[in-house]
Amino acid sequence: KTSVAECVTSIVWNFINNVRGNFSISEIFTSSLTVLYAYHKGYDILMNNRRLQFTHNDDFLYSDLIQLIPNDRHLHYELCHLVDKVSEVDRLEYNSVYVDVLKSLFDLVSSSSGREGGEFYTPSTVTKLIAYIVNNEKCNKVLDPFCGTASIIHELSQFENFPSFFGQELAYKTSIFARINA
Repeated sequence: KTSVAECVTSIVWNFINNVRGNFSISEIFTSSLTVLYAYHKGYDILMNNRRLQFTHNDDFLYSDLIQLIPNDRHLHYELCHLVDKVSEVDRLEYNSVYVDVLKSLFDLVSSSSGREGGEFYTPSTVTKLIAYIVNNEKCNKVLDPFCGTASIIHELSQFENFPSFFGQELAYKTSIFARINA
């Protein structure tokens, strides 16, 4: 299971590094998350003249992700390669490690970009500590008024008594990332 997660994470990280000079890390990361989310949901990703076309059925999160992908021929061409590579992974195996892949990628991007556009990413060690405190104090509700990517959800879900989570995020793109994590 771990090797599949490491393999997918490596595929995406290589994609990010290949196109990094031409686009912001946020644009590249959002584009790769769109591919990962689509494959996770079983959506069709079509290639037409080296451009991606995304199909979906009333999935507002997916629609929001698609709108954030820059309309650039080179990026779409590289995304086609990412789709090919990710599609080589068995979907059932992929779905079993999807959350692990997201956690790894959010950690990699946060450690490599640190701060972008005034936004800070919470290190996984901090979210683990907060989740530990929530669990030990037996909290049944968590309110995070500045939830960012809501990565704490992954840590909270590991405990037997998963509390209700309420998060809000002002930055539109970051709120999309939070919805993916949720």
